[in-house]
Amino acid sequence: MRVYTGSLILSFETKEYMVDVELDLIRSACDVLSEYVERVNWYGHDPYDVLNSPVASRLSRRSPYLRVALTQLFRHSPMNLRSLIGVPHVRMTKTVALIVLGHLNLAQVVKDSQWHLDRASAGLDWLMREQIPGFEGACWGYSHDWQSRSMFLPKHQPSLVCSVFVSRAFLAAYERFADERYLAIARSSCNFILQDLPRLYSGKTYCFSYVPFDQVFVHNANLLGVELLGRIYAHLGEQALLENALPALQFTLQRQSPNGAWYYDVHNDKGLSRSWIDNFHTGFMIESLLHFAHDTGYELQNHVCKGLRYYVAHFFSPEGQPRRSSAANYPVDLRDCAQAIIVGSMLEPADEANEKLQRVLGWTLQYMSIRSGLYTYQKWPFVANPVIYLRFQAWMLYSLSCVLVKRLQNPRRQLQ
Repeated sequence: MRVYTGSLILSFETKEYMVDVELDLIRSACDVLSEYVERVNWYGHDPYDVLNSPVASRLSRRSPYLRVALTQLFRHSPMNLRSLIGVPHVRMTKTVALIVLGHLNLAQVVKDSQWHLDRASAGLDWLMREQIPGFEGACWGYSHDWQSRSMFLPKHQPSLVCSVFVSRAFLAAYERFADERYLAIARSSCNFILQDLPRLYSGKTYCFSYVPFDQVFVHNANLLGVELLGRIYAHLGEQALLENALPALQFTLQRQSPNGAWYYDVHNDKGLSRSWIDNFHTGFMIESLLHFAHDTGYELQNHVCKGLRYYVAHFFSPEGQPRRSSAANYPVDLRDCAQAIIVGSMLEPADEANEKLQRVLGWTLQYMSIRSGLYTYQKWPFVANPVIYLRFQAWMLYSLSCVLVKRLQNPRRQLQ
């Protein structure tokens, strides 16, 4: 099967839905994404950035409902009208972190790695300058106001999610460069988690808040905090980090449904939730649990296996098409695709879940690519949203680079 995607032709050998994507094709896809990122100088629009418009911000200043409506309108619009209302192109910390992680991965598996290392270093320097002052530890936030159904997050205010993604980039850089500055920054983020974030207590367990200025409790954000504490513990051996991570870990583990699923958020100390179960947030949680188990030796096999069984059974078709939720096939979100590829890259080849998640890679390259090797962020049955968002290209760069690292674990096996 040959699929034309602008400047890139992808070839797949398909047998009973199994897709084997050649390594040089994945490398070519990474090259296209890397070149695009450089062409736009790491600046771009985001599906949720409409409130960066002075017009939209003024109109919706006193109405969270209007902020949600405007965000959703521009998020789903098939035309990018942001320039008409003055939404600027910006750099986002989470996007830059994903790009840095992609470059650091690619530097492990290409013959000429210096360019990727130089670009990663430049991104890390920018992230250092973007730390938000006034908190106990290093932290980062979004470059735009964000209104969800549950909270309003002003731009340049820190969030647990952004801070952990950026800390992942600094940890990966420390492991590559052995530069103690990078480890110190990631360690400082632990102080943000432990000292700046409110907690929801339930018995001897607790959940970290998504943000320091409100009480917003979200399971995947909580596990991201647990993950970072565990990863720094693995590097520094600070027992207090592990001791503070375990109650938060138990809070979320105790709220795993018997079928293996987790609701997105928590609304009271009994763990009752009125929210949803979706694809990529479930993938985030599985990734964090896999990291924590690896870094601390903590036994999580039962919870991970239950979560994986639910994840692959409810969120992916036999062909590898991600589903937004167990009840809705569409729209396909590129984050669902990218996160499934990342989770698959963390599993052993013989793992039953790995076999199914590998199909997502081929399906994504075939059906989510829209022009010149770039990717739609959202696809419906017969149409794909043509607006290019930089954060979603960064997700694909990082996820594809994870596949290359997984398949080329022997450092002597380099792509020519």
